[in-house]
Amino acid sequence: MKIYIDENFPIQLANGLHILEKPNNENVEVISIREEFGKGAKDEDWIPKVGRNCGIVITQDYNIHRTQHLYQLLKENGCRIFFFKPPSKKNRIYVLGDGRIHDKKVERSKGTFKKIHGTLCL
Repeated sequence: MKIYIDENFPIQLANGLHILEKPNNENVEVISIREEFGKGAKDEDWIPKVGRNCGIVITQDYNIHRTQHLYQLLKENGCRIFFFKPPSKKNRIYVLGDGRIHDKKVERSKGTFKKIHGTLCL
């Protein structure tokens, strides 16, 4: 399984998660979209390739699903995406799985995530 970290996150995040995951021997590869497809790669170019690899994308680009042709491309290619909204007073996780968008409220307790309300669907 491949997990793709969008270019709106630092490359070091993908590299660090890959290093942490490697000892588990679960055949999970964490890679940066920027490193895999190049800096500034168009969504229309990488979405089909991620879908062919049965990949999962982690991004802060919540607006990607608001653009009709990109949303359709995500659905057609079976891309699974976790949307992390940039920090605010009310932190939320948005998940696209099986063509559905979910809004999950995350409570914070002293700087750490305490509890996620609801179920994440993939």
